[in-house]
Order: sequence, then structure tokens, then C-alpha cells
Amino acid sequence: MNIKTTLKASVAAAALFAVAVPVAEAANMEMSISGHLNKGMFYYNNGEDAGVYQGDNGGSQSRARIVAKGKINEALSVSTTQEWGMTASNESSLDPADTNASGNPANGSESGTDSWISLRHSYVAMTHKQFGTVKIGHTSEATDGLTEFGGVGNLQYGTSMLFGGSVSLVNSSTKARATGTDLGAFRVGVDGGRSSAIAYATPSMGGFVATVSHTNEQNSAAELRFSGKFGGIGVSAGAGYKSVGASSTTQDSIMSGGLQLSHDSGLAVDFNYGEIDMVAGNNTSPTAWGVGINYAADLTSMGTTTFRVAYSKSEDATAKDDELVGYMVGVNQSVAEGVEVYAGYQRDDVDQAAGVSYDAVSTVFAGTKVVF
Repeated sequence: MNIKTTLKASVAAAALFAVAVPVAEAANMEMSISGHLNKGMFYYNNGEDAGVYQGDNGGSQSRARIVAKGKINEALSVSTTQEWGMTASNESSLDPADTNASGNPANGSESGTDSWISLRHSYVAMTHKQFGTVKIGHTSEATDGLTEFGGVGNLQYGTSMLFGGSVSLVNSSTKARATGTDLGAFRVGVDGGRSSAIAYATPSMGGFVATVSHTNEQNSAAELRFSGKFGGIGVSAGAGYKSVGASSTTQDSIMSGGLQLSHDSGLAVDFNYGEIDMVAGNNTSPTAWGVGINYAADLTSMGTTTFRVAYSKSEDATAKDDELVGYMVGVNQSVAEGVEVYAGYQRDDVDQAAGVSYDAVSTVFAGTKVVF
């Protein structure tokens, strides 16, 4: 598939749709404001250092958005989306091994206080009932979220654990802190992202939707997703490919995908996987995969209770034969419309190449998410 050619044809077709169908005098745009705040408490222990912190949940980042929608005609509609992250005391930047100028434990840092707003989305979308959607601006690439099927956003989802990315590692033998690396360095990132891009998505055809995208970094991506239900079993799945060689000197492409099966009983299972194809001469094969089980039930009058158990594994993140294994168990409780509380435990074990191992990193977390 020539993704660039497909994108050019898609944009031209969208323009033709807009011209070919009679246009109303005004789009009658309607604007809405929405978002959520997600704050938590986190206890980290790397075997030698420990601390309790307040931070934003990076797995379901606090955010706000402004969306405007309108109809150009009966077949064609237009929308604009502006969305920004609002993260103060970012959980992913806290480390109990941090020290102050005197060399004494500083118990983490207040991260993000001065520059806590970040861009997530800023794009215009044109949607035609028969011919699909074209987006242009800063938005998701075709493979964004392709390894995040299933899961629970506040607890864990996708191919790796959510928390403790900046926690320092402690050598199991020498008890020395690792220099220049942390837990997050051993997590292989295989999911797509957001960038300045143009993307085209087909309308749903029998539950299938295909998407292609091209970014300013000259990276292209394509994916195919499916959503449907067979009896009492819901199926969500997808697979995709992203070329990254234009913006990377070490990586050539990323293949990724995922699957969730959910039953009307409240039981659901998910599996996500991704692999990075490195440039010639590199002997590593970075991979990441994760599997999880959810059970959701109305156990109280407040709302749905969701339990989750998950396992993830990353390999070759920094060198051949590196390995990171993560475990998580947690619960998410709806307490009112738009309000959730959650809590859980996460453990991460790292074994580095050449027989170097580190003490396990333990994270205990609890928080609340308020949607507006």
C-alpha cells in the first residue's frame, strides 16, 4: 500500500464531497467544553528508597477540551477539537531516590508546576456519511491506541504498567543505584502517538474501519480495526504498521495490534502486542506485550465495580536480553455519574543484559477521577 498516495486521494475526495453536495448557508456550529481531573496518591519502594507522593495519573492524564461541531449539508459535517493536558506533580517524574544539593533525600520533586499545560489535540475534521473522515492538524496517528485494547484507564492497559517510570533502580548485588537509567527505560514503547498529521478513516463497513496517516516527521502509518458482537461476546481488535525510519536513526518500523473479548456477564480478557524492526546492523528486537482480565459488576448502589489483574513484559529495550516483567492488581469503583475512585498494587522486575538484576520496584496507588 502506498500510504502517501492514498492520503492525497482521500483529501482530494473530501474536497470533492464538499463541493458536490449543496451547502447550507451556515454550519450552525455548536461548542462544548469537557475533560477530567485525575489525581492520586503513590507509594514507591525500589528496595532501598521509599516515599509517598501526590501526583497526576499519567495513564489517564488530566485534560480539558473544546469541541465545535456543525453540519455543512446533510451528508457532510465539520468539527474542530482543541485538547490540552493539565498535569501538575506528574506521577511519572517522581523518584524516592532523588537527593537535594546536600546529597540528602529530597523525596521527589514538584514536577510540572511551572509548565503544566501540554498540547494533545488541535485539528479540524471533515466527515462524510458515505466516504469517511479526514483530519488535519495535531492529532492521533493511525496506530495511536492500537495496543490499548481493553484494560481500565485508571489502573492499567496496553503493553506495559502505568506507574513508576522515573523510579531509580537498585542493583540487587551491590545495592548501588543505577546511573543514568530508571524503570521507564526498560519499557518498550510500541503504540502509535499524536503528531502534526493528516489522517483519513473509512466509514465503518461491517464493523471494520481502516485508517491511514502521514506526519510532518515524514512517518506514515496504516491500521485496520474491527468492533462487533456475536451473541453475548463483544469483540474489539486491530492491527497496524507504522514507518518511523524518517525520524529515527535506530528504528525502521513498528508492527502492533490488540484484541479484547468481553462477555455480557462482565468478564473480559485482552491481549496487546508490538514489535520494533530496527535498522540493519542492530541485533536487538524490542518487543512488548501485555495480557489482562477484567470483571465488572454492580456490587453496590453507587455504580459499577471493575476488578483487573494484568501482566506485561518488555524485552530488548536498552540492549539485547534486557527484560522487564510487570504485574498489577486493582479495582475501579464508580461512585456517582462522572466520579470514579480506584486503588491497586503494581510490581516491576528488571533483569539487564550480562546477568545484572535489580530489586523489584513496588507501587501502591489510589486516586480519583472527576469527569466534567
